[in-house]
Amino acid sequence: MTKILHTFTKSIPIEISEEEKREGRRLLNLHYAGDEECNVYDGNNKLVAKYPEIEKSNPKFKESHYNLCRGFYVTVKLNLMEDGSFKLVE
Repeated sequence: MTKILHTFTKSIPIEISEEEKREGRRLLNLHYAGDEECNVYDGNNKLVAKYPEIEKSNPKFKESHYNLCRGFYVTVKLNLMEDGSFKLVE
């Protein structure tokens, strides 16, 4: 068995891809509004909310979309093994 020499704690930045953000928006829209697409183009070709009453009555809906686009950090622990390799602590 390989010996653990030290355990490091690292904070790693995470940002999801544009494709993952689109999927996240679709799921959030479905959850909060029951519709996968919650924006429409108005007469001036401007994107507007399809359900403004839901946005106004449920601030968590809008906040969830802001949160989806933000990067975040995860903290992981890594064991330094005696052979110089690292193993992720589960």
